[in-house]
Amino acid sequence: MYVAEVSFYGRITDRSVRNYVPIFRYLRSRRRVGGVLVTINSEGGDATASQILYDALSSLSSKKTVYAFIQGLGVSGSYWLACACTKIYAMETSLVGSIGVISVNPPSVRRFLERIGIDVNVTKVGKYKDMLSPFSPPADDEAREIYRKVLSDIFSRFRDDVISRRKIPPERIDETINGRVFSPREALELGS
Repeated sequence: MYVAEVSFYGRITDRSVRNYVPIFRYLRSRRRVGGVLVTINSEGGDATASQILYDALSSLSSKKTVYAFIQGLGVSGSYWLACACTKIYAMETSLVGSIGVISVNPPSVRRFLERIGIDVNVTKVGKYKDMLSPFSPPADDEAREIYRKVLSDIFSRFRDDVISRRKIPPERIDETINGRVFSPREALELGS
């Protein structure tokens, strides 16, 4: 029996899924692997990639003892990943948490293009099909609310996984799951 170590550094992207999911599946299938240490230093990243990695690591954690060691940053999607582990450890100087969802939409370049004499013709079917296009006027309140609801659904999955895996008491949810980063000591005091 041996303990395997997996180092997870950098931004979470589709490439992370391609690189790490096969490793997690392999470790899950190996009898001689008694446990896994996942060393994390990541600012998070893509929500879908984070969910796929979380699910794969949860599957591994259901069969093996898996510890997360946050060495620097364990925030946003990488904190979600850490929550799939049996236990989380962190350096005192690390940052953890940032449980939330953010989307920075491309700026509207429509007026700039018009000013320099370039017309962009967009053909669409569906009122909101181009609401994230840089060639459309800035989103109106209705479109922003529609997109905010989409982000809220993604956030709900992230939040529910953190609450479930970290066993956050109901009275601590609002002060813990609000997008803030914490020192490991603060996170421990809050029960996350």
